Amino acid sequence: MAIRRQLPGWPRWALLAAMLGLAGCSGGPSRGSGEIVLAHPASTEMTRLYADAADAFERDHPGKQVRPLPITGSDYYGKLLVLMAARESPDVVWMGQGFGEFADRGVFLDLEDRVRADPSLDASEMPAEVLNWYRANGRLSGLPFGLDLNFIVYNQDLFDAAREPYPRWDWTLEQFLATARRLTQDRDGDGKAEVWGYRGGMEPFSFGARLLTADHTAPDVASPEMIHYLRFSLDLMYRWKVSPPIAASDLEEQESMVDFQSGRVAMLHGHSWLLPDLRKRMAGRRWEICPPPGVNGRAHWASSQGFCISRDTRDPETSWQLLRYLVTSDALWPLADHVAPVKKALRTRMLKEFGISRPDLRVLSEAVDHLNADPRVPNLTELRSRLSDAVERVIQRRAEPEAAMRVASREIAEVLARRH
Repeated sequence: MAIRRQLPGWPRWALLAAMLGLAGCSGGPSRGSGEIVLAHPASTEMTRLYADAADAFERDHPGKQVRPLPITGSDYYGKLLVLMAARESPDVVWMGQGFGEFADRGVFLDLEDRVRADPSLDASEMPAEVLNWYRANGRLSGLPFGLDLNFIVYNQDLFDAAREPYPRWDWTLEQFLATARRLTQDRDGDGKAEVWGYRGGMEPFSFGARLLTADHTAPDVASPEMIHYLRFSLDLMYRWKVSPPIAASDLEEQESMVDFQSGRVAMLHGHSWLLPDLRKRMAGRRWEICPPPGVNGRAHWASSQGFCISRDTRDPETSWQLLRYLVTSDALWPLADHVAPVKKALRTRMLKEFGISRPDLRVLSEAVDHLNADPRVPNLTELRSRLSDAVERVIQRRAEPEAAMRVASREIAEVLARRH
């Protein structure tokens, strides 16, 4: 995997929550009468977008008030948990792959009946798999609106200079490796490439590897598929030398972008949230995106963006109206050129309005048939952290793959045991 730093583990969150509870915290966020609080991760783009969406909702719903609550920093889920434990829960909550950590505790309203009764929310327009990411314990507790996806970005000028055909959408790992080797250039023969064929790591899903078994009850990180993923990742850097060693840094992805922009990297592992930055960096240059290679065919890492309603909301009806507005109106349409819409009709509109141009958004639109997501289970953040720490040790050659995965498997089993 591209080494993504993980959020703090659940036990620390629970401790903070317990401390707040013992302190006798009560009441909701400071809000006016009839005000709905909408929590979301903070960024310049998102803060402006949700402020505009709140204004638009208020215009369409006279007498209703919405206050966006941008949550800053990387620990979005941890801070949200603290608010909930202190009985200061926002009414409507942005939710991604951390959903399972909250839904297992029953902190969200069941939306099943509301969705069934609303003709504008045709569930058949959404991939069943993605909708199920917001189900827990037989309850539909959220609705998705968009998908975050991974892909390969490639520099067409470097491909052309090497007379290398552009990647096929159904390419294999062997074809990917051969392409990366031909694109890597060590012009002075000093063993240090001036142009790397690839940078950015791989995803275990491309190898058929999984975090947990299919029933989510046991670790599956010591599988032959996971070992294949780790060996292949090491070989890219140290055997074939087509990729620089991955930095164990929060800035790895941005550092990779700088190398891609400067022409020092021909292919880059990327995610859809990088597309706005890529468009700015690569303005006037020729680049494209394609699906990642895989052992068993096309496979995209995926996560989702959606909304849930707090069980403790003081106004369930207005909260539902706001959630429905966010997922059915054009309020979040500005995200559609880098967050793939969940609804099929909106993906069609995305291609029509933004065009099939650099980057080819068909990659995002058609990825919905090839999704591979982490299971929405409690303690997912901690589970992923155990795997990421082990992968990092392997990539830095501080542990052999088999030994590292045995340790990770034991640690993941211990986390799972706490759920029972």
